Amino acid sequence: MSGSWRINAFLGLSAFIFSYFLSSINNTWQTSLFRAVIGFILFFIAGYLVRLILHQPETESQQPKQNLPKYRSKAENQTNDTPEVTKDESTFQAVSLNALHDRKGEDQSR
Repeated sequence: MSGSWRINAFLGLSAFIFSYFLSSINNTWQTSLFRAVIGFILFFIAGYLVRLILHQPETESQQPKQNLPKYRSKAENQTNDTPEVTKDESTFQAVSLNALHDRKGEDQSR
């Protein structure tokens, strides 16, 4: 990962400047500087952690397992007592819109 420390340094420097100027409004320069250094360190380390999590490779155990039905030929199904599953079968049943919506109520309101 070329330039990885540069990105984290930019994040840390941004946090440093932001923290210093906001803290200097109500605190002395020493306290503001101390808080800005803490902000730099936290954002510098958090940058590495976030990039580590985002770029983590996916392993086989993290991939979702597919539970698809196994398609068998008719000859295999005749020897087994399991029902035949074909690709042509559809579980969708058409329902007319009139059956879903009460058309009688609309006709009376007109």
